[in-house]
This record gives sequence, structure tokens and C-alpha cells, in this order.
Amino acid sequence: MEKRTRYALEALENIEWFAHVGEPIDNSKVVQASSWEQALRRCPAIGDNLEWENVAWEVHARCCNTLASLAKDRCDSWNDRVDELNPYIDSLLVRKLDPIVRQRGLAHELVEAVRQDIRSYLLECEFADIVPPGFYSAFAYFYAAGHFPCGWKGDFPNVTEGKLVIY
Repeated sequence: MEKRTRYALEALENIEWFAHVGEPIDNSKVVQASSWEQALRRCPAIGDNLEWENVAWEVHARCCNTLASLAKDRCDSWNDRVDELNPYIDSLLVRKLDPIVRQRGLAHELVEAVRQDIRSYLLECEFADIVPPGFYSAFAYFYAAGHFPCGWKGDFPNVTEGKLVIY
């Protein structure tokens, strides 16, 4: 595991998960969801948001294609990296998110949505020397700020037209 990925895992350990959901966000590049219900409806693991799921798959495909064209040997290690990261991610989520989900009566699928985000963020970190991180690093920023990134509004990848949806 790359040093920057270990650092990212340490940072994730220190997050006050969902501590500021629902609070105003002063950021013109995001749209704010107004409730957990609205946020979870936008989440592909829970709601029926194919637009958001398609954005996530497009980001993943772009990263993989770039990695394959610039460093085939590193691309071939992708699944090994996922296998290496999964136990760390699972441990983090059991300790940090499961209690919040139970306490607030949230859908357990929320943990799966966060798992996908965190895995993608850590993979961005793992291959950052080849593919510049971006999309999921923005997620990490909002998770660290105590919010929940839950969707995309507008055209992707046209970031001047679209905005990240945050709760």
C-alpha cells in the first residue's frame, strides 16, 4: 500500500462522520440535499438514481483507461489493491458508520454506498502518481467536513454545468 493511501486511511479514522449533515454549506459548486430521505433517494445503493450510478461508472472507467494506457503493469495490480484495501475499509466502516446507522435509524445500504466511495477514493490515492486524483478526493473533503456526498445534478463530466449533491 502506498504511503499516501495509508495517510488517507488515517485521515478517514479521524472524521466525525455525518456530524454536519443538514447544516448549510457555503460552496457554489454543490447543491444541498435537505434531508436524509432526499439524500438516500439519490444514492444508487439505496434509491433509484441511475444518473449518479452512471457518473460513478464513467469516473471509474476513465481512471482505469488512463491507468491502462500509462502503466499497464500497475493497472494489472488493480484487483490486488482492492483486495488489500477492503479489510481496512470494512474495519473502518464497522467501527465508525455502523453505530451511526443504528443510532439514527438509517438504511444499512448507506454503509455500502460509503464503502464504494471510500474504496474509490483510496484507489485514487493508490494510483495518484499516474492518474491525478479528483472526483473521489472531493468526496473525501465533504466526508471530512461531516457531510454526505450523495449525487450529481446536471451533465457529467461538464463540471461547469453540473454540481455535486451534498447532505
